[in-house]
Amino acid sequence: MERELDALLDYAIFQTSSVQNRYDAIACCKGEREKLVSGPLDPLALLLTDAKVIKSNSTNGTFKLQSNDVTASPWFNKSTLSRFLHAVNSPEMLKSIGGILNEMSQLEETRKFHLSLYSKVASWIMWGWYSK
Repeated sequence: MERELDALLDYAIFQTSSVQNRYDAIACCKGEREKLVSGPLDPLALLLTDAKVIKSNSTNGTFKLQSNDVTASPWFNKSTLSRFLHAVNSPEMLKSIGGILNEMSQLEETRKFHLSLYSKVASWIMWGWYSK
């Protein structure tokens, strides 16, 4: 499987160690397994729910990434998984993800603030305590 970058994967296994904050990604195709990459768990946990759960529980674990229908998912191959993991492990990606998550958090706080203001004004209008 080493040379077959476009070979469709049956699934990928991620073995994680939250103590060491690392993961190993293993590609599985036609009964063969090949370790693709190791990397830090933090950026992976930002993008994959299973990694986030393992990291938040501070446990070691294994989870599987698998397409629902391998024959209908030609993109789920060794090359795509390798590129995804390379992008996840790049410092620029981590910085971008952090910035996006920070902005989403700020937007959510702003939304909550405006909703609380509008609900107060609506109740004031309803009770006749507010007039323009």
